[in-house]
Amino acid sequence: MSKRRFIWFLAIIILAIFVIDLSRLGYTALKVYRAGIQGKTQLSTGWQAVKQGAWSQAQEALGQAQESFAQAHNLSLNLVHHPLWSQIPWYRQQATSVYNLSKAADIACSTTLKILGQVQEWPDDLSPDLSQLSLNQLSTSSLSLALNQVQQTPALILDSLASLHEIESSLSAVNFTYGLSNFNAPVKKALEALEDGKKLLADYLPWLQLAPYLAKQLSAGRFLLILQNNDELRPTGGFIGNYGLLELENGRITNLEVHDSYHLDMPAQDYFKPAPPKELNKYLGVKQWFLRDANWSPDFPTAARQIGYFYQEQTKIINKTSSTPHIDGVIAITPPLVEDLLGLIGPITVEGQTYNQQNFVDLLQYRVEMSYDEYGVSSWNRKEVINDVIGELKEQLMALPSSRLPAVAKIITNNLQQKNILLFSYDPVIEQWLIKANWAGQARSFSGDYVWIIDANLAAYKTDAVVDKQINYKLYNSGSDWFAELTLTYKHNGGFDWRTTRYQSYTRIYVPLGSQLVSQSGFQEVATVSEDLGKSVIGGFIVVEPQETKVIKLVYKLPASIAQQIASGHYNLLLQKQPGRQRTSLTVNLNFPQPLKRAYSREMPLQSQGNKVEGTSDWSLDTQISVDW
Repeated sequence: MSKRRFIWFLAIIILAIFVIDLSRLGYTALKVYRAGIQGKTQLSTGWQAVKQGAWSQAQEALGQAQESFAQAHNLSLNLVHHPLWSQIPWYRQQATSVYNLSKAADIACSTTLKILGQVQEWPDDLSPDLSQLSLNQLSTSSLSLALNQVQQTPALILDSLASLHEIESSLSAVNFTYGLSNFNAPVKKALEALEDGKKLLADYLPWLQLAPYLAKQLSAGRFLLILQNNDELRPTGGFIGNYGLLELENGRITNLEVHDSYHLDMPAQDYFKPAPPKELNKYLGVKQWFLRDANWSPDFPTAARQIGYFYQEQTKIINKTSSTPHIDGVIAITPPLVEDLLGLIGPITVEGQTYNQQNFVDLLQYRVEMSYDEYGVSSWNRKEVINDVIGELKEQLMALPSSRLPAVAKIITNNLQQKNILLFSYDPVIEQWLIKANWAGQARSFSGDYVWIIDANLAAYKTDAVVDKQINYKLYNSGSDWFAELTLTYKHNGGFDWRTTRYQSYTRIYVPLGSQLVSQSGFQEVATVSEDLGKSVIGGFIVVEPQETKVIKLVYKLPASIAQQIASGHYNLLLQKQPGRQRTSLTVNLNFPQPLKRAYSREMPLQSQGNKVEGTSDWSLDTQISVDW
């Protein structure tokens, strides 16, 4: 054979191999495409079944979709690793994109199937139209099974979270080019949806991680319930007028009753004689410390332990026993929570009286303080009507269709943020989670500037309901030293009657540790300076007569640590809200050495000009301000 013929023969052989390989490659690509399209159709069918609650149909369709995507994934691996074509950049980019897209779809179906597998284990009476199902309609066995399933969620959650990250990684590597770029648009939408899903999961992940612990307590939990009246403000939200037990079994409330706190305190007074804090002794005149005054520490975890101790010790004395039933935690609530719930469910009627969101506090207080004898009730039992109100409120809430439960959850979340609900758990895992969520009413650790004003109404009836409180915080410097000027203006709008009298408060101002008091005015006596909860504390007694205004002004030098932060061009301020605080206006006036680059607060609208920042709010939330220059 001549050299020329050999070359032609060799070229024909190479061309034939090329055509055969290209045909095989094309056939493989076609099979990948068909598997992908089939998987997409099956995925759509499965998703529709999920939205309709048809779990078995969804599992079948999604199982088929996973098989299709897995086939596309495996076949695309051959495309990616082709020894010849993979050397061509254009081809390599397309093949790699197909591989990653099919891999992401495969993982997504697999993850969804795992979740559906657990959903199918849930009780059958959760399968009908959930939007119309109320908690009252669920059987005890179903609730028990549901709570047991919740306790199995952590492994699934972590596995799903890992899968989301893997899906995101795969989709991020998809980048079709030159002729196939139209496939990028749906991938981009999928990535955006995935990002939204990650954010949603991030919001709920703490709840989901805590779910097994909560489910355990919902299955068999006993909580000490504290009702605090913020019209008679005390450090953690209000005077403890009532206490009770909330007992749960298999997700149902088996016992919810409250009692006058004096029913626990009075029978134990001859046998239980702990010494009260010195301020209670001096300004309230008490010589013993009981449950009703146990929330003297503004740090609710500390106060809750004190409340729990008093409850158990006084109960043992009254019942003449050496032990009391185990308590899982302490829940404290103030009236705004009940007002918000009434705003959702509408008015309730008890003893012929209709309570609504607007009149709840005034009507109930008049009933237990003044008109109880009209109902043939003794002074000792005058607060028993609160049980009837709570019972009716509970029935109305339990009868709500599940479509209204998100509204209930929103009310509870808002009241947790506003500190109208405080939670304490003896389980350290739950308690640490509550602290992290800022739902525990703890004294917050903060490395920057800090203010926490704690009023304690002492023998002033329900006068906090008629006192307007204006708080003004001013920051300024003198040379390298930084000072805070704090002005408290309390205006008494009431009089002398069954509900209000002269306002008396022992007020503590918690500021950064190491702060030095420079000047003071307005307190009845010279203010004291001490340390508590890792803060410096300025304390003094305030008296405001009806229709008068009292102004308290404090100037203190901030510690060197704050001055150093400011010198570095950054300033952080946390204004922690006292639980139960109402009728308050908070104003800040901050002055810095240079024009500002940024001033930000999520809780307070700010106005900045030059080197100054100002802002005003109702102080319904903990407020943090961050400034840079």
